[in-house]
Amino acid sequence: MHRAYAKQIPLDTDVIVIHDAQEIHHLKDVLRLKKGIRLCVFNGQGQEADGEIVSITKDRVEIARLSFRQTDVGEGRPRIILACAVPKHTKFEWIIEKAVELGVDEVVPLKTARTEFHVTHDRAMRKNERYHTVAVNAAKQSRRLTVPVIHPFTEFSQALGLVNSETCALIPCLLGDRTGLARAVAQGSAQRIIVFIGPEGDFTPEEVSEAVQAGAVAVSLGDTVLKVETAALSVLAFLMFLNK
Repeated sequence: MHRAYAKQIPLDTDVIVIHDAQEIHHLKDVLRLKKGIRLCVFNGQGQEADGEIVSITKDRVEIARLSFRQTDVGEGRPRIILACAVPKHTKFEWIIEKAVELGVDEVVPLKTARTEFHVTHDRAMRKNERYHTVAVNAAKQSRRLTVPVIHPFTEFSQALGLVNSETCALIPCLLGDRTGLARAVAQGSAQRIIVFIGPEGDFTPEEVSEAVQAGAVAVSLGDTVLKVETAALSVLAFLMFLNK
């Protein structure tokens, strides 16, 4: 069954109306759905409904609700935030896609001292819109009921402001005193876990020191040197299974 995204629209009504132009285009022109076809709709806020298309035009899609489900978003587990240096080319879109599948709640595209990805303000805005679209599509595919928050491009020092007393902050790095990932996570029962992933070439010693001073724990991901995408997804996969 096809899945549609009705951003922030309540789904516990008899008729669900989608007005978003991009979503309408996908349903009408890409999937070529017609009146009478059944589909699943989610709103990114823990609600999901099965329904049947009543009408579909270039301006709106009306869906008659047949069933409704709701879940308490994030109940019983910490909120997971991935703050990741943006690699070159389109690798970051792939990182977002897989991070969504692995249950991440927020993604922060990081600019670090060794980040080689440079964009103008206007291009950064367009990239951020594209990243959000990737997150929505991944949520559809993986049958998630929520869509992660995609933050704007953020300087590393600014991202450290996300660390507080309710946060378990982890910064995998290659040098210096480090602890094992499992031991670092087991040290407390934080309401949020934020993972800082560095660029190719790793964080600078100064960045690691700044993060540790802010409350982060320097951790090791093993004996081999991992690429940005491998490091990010290995930590997220560990956290996903840990919280099952």
